Amino acid sequence: QKLENRLGLNRKGKIVGMSYVYRYAAALIVLIGIGVFVKLQLDAPSEVIGGKNVVVDNEIRLITDDGNDIVLSPEKNDSIKNAQNQLLGTVNKGVLEYEANNAAGRVSYNTLKVPFGKRFAIRLADGSRVEMNAGSSLRYPTSFSNSSNREVYLEGEAYFDIAKNTEKPFIVNAAEIDIEVLGTRFNVSAYDDENGIKTTLEEGTVKVFHEKDTSVTAHILKPNQQAVWNAKDNSHEKYDVDVEEFLAWRNGILVFKKLPFAAIQKTLERHYNIQINNSNTTLQNRRFTARLEGKSVEQVMTYLNNIVAFEYEIKDREIMIK
Repeated sequence: QKLENRLGLNRKGKIVGMSYVYRYAAALIVLIGIGVFVKLQLDAPSEVIGGKNVVVDNEIRLITDDGNDIVLSPEKNDSIKNAQNQLLGTVNKGVLEYEANNAAGRVSYNTLKVPFGKRFAIRLADGSRVEMNAGSSLRYPTSFSNSSNREVYLEGEAYFDIAKNTEKPFIVNAAEIDIEVLGTRFNVSAYDDENGIKTTLEEGTVKVFHEKDTSVTAHILKPNQQAVWNAKDNSHEKYDVDVEEFLAWRNGILVFKKLPFAAIQKTLERHYNIQINNSNTTLQNRRFTARLEGKSVEQVMTYLNNIVAFEYEIKDREIMIK
């Protein structure tokens, strides 16, 4: 109880008596401020920009084929160039856009990495748009002119709006699963810390198949259907679903339908760029149904706590659940 009072928390994790905490915090700032600053400078990744070392922790990054590492800002319009000062594309209102490129030559692949807590979009050289969720990576060619198909590689989650081209199928590689389309809209969730690779179709038709094992039956999806491939036992199923549940993240909305807290925890960690340490075994398997829009992580925890009472503490970017 004394510890809870010092932290300004009651047994339900709600904040109380903050002035008491502030008095202690003010006394400590002078003593530890310099040490914290130095630690942050040492721990955070950096790059040289204009001859200066700049901290770029948790930034959206574009890794070019020639190894150049470029930091992208959703709030800034900019031209993206490679090491040879050649124009790769432009960033406009949070979208990395490539112009149609019909030039011959070696196909180069770039990788766009989106960290926890952020989202970003890219318009590929064929006009296809890809919206990437937090904690995701997309490897893609800067041009499709010299290939028989259009192929990209996804880790994490992304929504695809594919430009139609009957002569060049579009293929998404997600672990060992391939999704092939001509022109359509669909979502793929393939985080490496989750067993199932989920392909959810909003519009058009897609084919979901195993990239190496041709004996495994492929799934042809129609709108409002989902294929789930389990990487552990290589099992696969097809379901009718409400696509809004799986596409709401594009608008910053979290939708949970009878999901156990263990699954919700991973979503919260990616969405808010936090770490959750849960010691409550009862909570771990408790299922929740919710639609959360524009909520802070504090508001989400209060909501969950009102349904199932549990003790927790929020400190910086870490949540400890007892």
